[in-house]
Amino acid sequence: MIPAAIAKRPIPGGALLTGFLCVFAAVLGYPMDLAIWEPVLRVALLVGVFLPLLEAGMQMVKNARNSQSAGICMFACALVNPVFGWAITMLLDNMGLIGNKERTASLSRTDRIAIPLTAVIICVGALAVVGQLPGIPALL
Repeated sequence: MIPAAIAKRPIPGGALLTGFLCVFAAVLGYPMDLAIWEPVLRVALLVGVFLPLLEAGMQMVKNARNSQSAGICMFACALVNPVFGWAITMLLDNMGLIGNKERTASLSRTDRIAIPLTAVIICVGALAVVGQLPGIPALL
């Protein structure tokens, strides 16, 4: 999801170490329990998703318009889910509510509303079905 050249972190080394630890845990008999154990899951999300996204995002922020989009994306990612954060930020940015308003004027109606809204609907629907929306029980 995040190229190592952008994040400037030893992601391949971390992936190898995680792989070796998972194989070791599987040999001991804990393959899936370890992967969904909350401390391991939270550390993996922080180190593998949030910190590289934050670092890459801060490198791309050059002006106040972009910082507003980056801030909304980071808070939505941290509070709900990284994919939800990306989808809602894309929708708000393409509709011209945040970010570069000149770029919004150059987008077609499909690019401005239909594609981002579809992404948000799919994302929220998938999160609701499995119970990943905070405070809302799973639909299935």
